[in-house]
Amino acid sequence: MLANSTSSLAYLIRAFTVLYGIISVKIKQAWYLGEALPAVIFGIILGPLSAKFIESEKWGFATPGQTNAITLGTIRVMIGVQLVIAGYQLPAKYNYTRWKEMAICLLPVMTIMRLCTTACIMVTIPKVTFLAALVIGSCVTCTDPILSQAIAKGPFADKYVPRPLRDIISSETGANDGFGFPFLILATYLIRHADIPGANNHSRNGLETGEFHAMMARSEDVGRLGGGVGEAMKNWVVETWLYMILLSVAYGVLIGYGSCKGIRFALRSALNWDGHYLRETEVRHDEVNSCVDVLLNFGGFMYIGTILPWSDFNDPTGTGITWGRLFALGFLVLIFRRLPAIFAFYKLMPATCSNWKDALFMGYFGPIGAGAVFYVEHARHLFPGDGDGDEEETNLVRAMAPTVYWLVFFSIVAHGLLIPALNIFYHYIQKAPCLH
Repeated sequence: MLANSTSSLAYLIRAFTVLYGIISVKIKQAWYLGEALPAVIFGIILGPLSAKFIESEKWGFATPGQTNAITLGTIRVMIGVQLVIAGYQLPAKYNYTRWKEMAICLLPVMTIMRLCTTACIMVTIPKVTFLAALVIGSCVTCTDPILSQAIAKGPFADKYVPRPLRDIISSETGANDGFGFPFLILATYLIRHADIPGANNHSRNGLETGEFHAMMARSEDVGRLGGGVGEAMKNWVVETWLYMILLSVAYGVLIGYGSCKGIRFALRSALNWDGHYLRETEVRHDEVNSCVDVLLNFGGFMYIGTILPWSDFNDPTGTGITWGRLFALGFLVLIFRRLPAIFAFYKLMPATCSNWKDALFMGYFGPIGAGAVFYVEHARHLFPGDGDGDEEETNLVRAMAPTVYWLVFFSIVAHGLLIPALNIFYHYIQKAPCLH
């Protein structure tokens, strides 16, 4: 028997990739099923829930709690590569010619998505305040670039989805995956600087408000700082927009900045600015990027399947989360997270979303995936550990991971199975392929 080690994980990924590759043509061309759902199911089977063959807590030195750091690093690489690929596959100067549509998607649409998701969380998840729900909602506001590429690219999209709609979905998901960072930090600052009695007493290690650099802090260094909404907004503008965003763009051009994932998308878009890079890859029948992409997606989603916190999905005496509440949350988010925002603004984007049917497609296919996993693991470092903060922070920390991971799993299943279902429906009604 193979030892439970990193090498055994490599063997399993190779075996799964080879076996899936043998039947992938049938699966993708006939069933229109991407690799995310099979990989997650395979990870669940091999993970701690059943076979207990892949357990990240036992890798390396088996340091308690090391799964969080492993997850953050794994998902960062996975998303970074996908954003690079998504960027150069766009038409030449796309973000320049479609700046109005991109501005609509990144500003009002994302804001409404965040607020609608927060409302869904408030309705279904007990013991969380509005600000805590805002943090959780910020983690799942962004559409996942990996799952979205499965929708915007491939045989089903080529056959039934207009090219302008596919391009705006790809461009939006690449940009908003990094643009969601300010949303998360704003919610975090509003909690930290909430004007409550004794707020400064919760600050750890003697840190004072004026000396506290929240973006650089780890979970053991954070807590209540007081100051109210004004202080929160000031620090958000100065430290997030002026310090983190603007300076990280300059740093990213020179050496790369890991947390600002949107830079990768922007740089790759610039690489194909005149369309020459994409033409060359098509002429040369380049398969290197797609192979790397598939391998990372296999491994990444398999890993996500192994770390799903199943025991936390039903904790009525602790967090108050139950299976019924999670299913209700999943369906509410599926309906209200994105559809209202797209229907409110699609008439302002006639060049990319020409009618209500396109708006329905664009509104529904805003999947939650690896990007949400990255944000929730990053958010763990922004708040005190379980039991170290006050009641609001403790309830947030306990509910954050199971809520986000459930929405990721629910989205992978819901969006992964709908394309095959739509194909069957279109075949039944004899829908004609779209003309590009």
